[in-house]
Amino acid sequence: MAPFQSPRFNAPLDGSRSYQVIAHTLDEDIVSIKVSWVLATPAGRDIPRFEQHFLGFDFAQHAACVPTTVGANLQWLQDAGQAQVVNPVFANDNKKLVTALGTAMQTTSSGTSGNDAVDGTAVFLFFTEALLSGRDYLLEHPVGGDGQYGFTPQQLLEQFQAGGAVSLGFHNLPNDSSFGHFLALSNVILNQDGTAWIRVMDPNVEPNPGGQTVGEFRWFKLHADGTIDWTAAGPGYYSPASGSVKLDELLILRDFTSPAMMSANAAQHDAVPSSGEVPGKLAEGGHTFIGTFEPPPASPGPWLLISESTHRAGHTQRSLRYIGGKFGERPLEQ
Repeated sequence: MAPFQSPRFNAPLDGSRSYQVIAHTLDEDIVSIKVSWVLATPAGRDIPRFEQHFLGFDFAQHAACVPTTVGANLQWLQDAGQAQVVNPVFANDNKKLVTALGTAMQTTSSGTSGNDAVDGTAVFLFFTEALLSGRDYLLEHPVGGDGQYGFTPQQLLEQFQAGGAVSLGFHNLPNDSSFGHFLALSNVILNQDGTAWIRVMDPNVEPNPGGQTVGEFRWFKLHADGTIDWTAAGPGYYSPASGSVKLDELLILRDFTSPAMMSANAAQHDAVPSSGEVPGKLAEGGHTFIGTFEPPPASPGPWLLISESTHRAGHTQRSLRYIGGKFGERPLEQ
């Protein structure tokens, strides 16, 4: 990939009303680099409130968080007009949808592995909608993150602003009791102290089964080291001695080329552009992109820069950079 060397993360717009953009790769097999931009949005995602016991207890008891979360995100993509990913056979039957995903993911009462979550999602989309990963959409499963324990506020904000549906994997810190959970990302709000508020749709509501039949939206604080203030958010289950968990796994679905998404894109007629190419040139043997991004005069910002590098073998990779010098505030009630 070609990470950005300039501008810095969340850089404000200076008096020149422009940003110098530099993206560089060390990979000698990269044959092209291009940079584009999109207008970032503070709007959250209205993820359907799927509850894992109500929808998945029959096949996984208390361990159906992964297919339930992915099912909720697929339904959101469908409802938002971003992709045709929920076959009519599952219309108004969330339990049938989650059960089918659980079968594809080989989910049991022991849970779902990361690889099975990825493979199962791809299998489900292929056999229900004839969608092929890498051709019709992008399926990514990054793990680890740049923080000491997981993904940083910068990384999560940039992935959120890049679009699509994002599922989060929370796990226990090294000295705490074992724990793993999957949740759907609804919003990311950057704080001035380097932390971020993240809003998630939590598919686990207890006491269950026989209790609440819908998931809950919750706010968590994410720190620069990748830890989450778990206990402070009051989920009501799991009590780590540290009071924290780590965010060290993402499952991302985006860039669908289905008719539903193309129709949605074609329907946009904003007077002010909300995306475009960044003009520039390649230097240093084609391994450095140097350009200038001048936001449209009426564009409010912030913005997301996207560098796309193409490998000699044909595959592409992206690097992201959020800019604009803006911070947000967590709503008092949502």
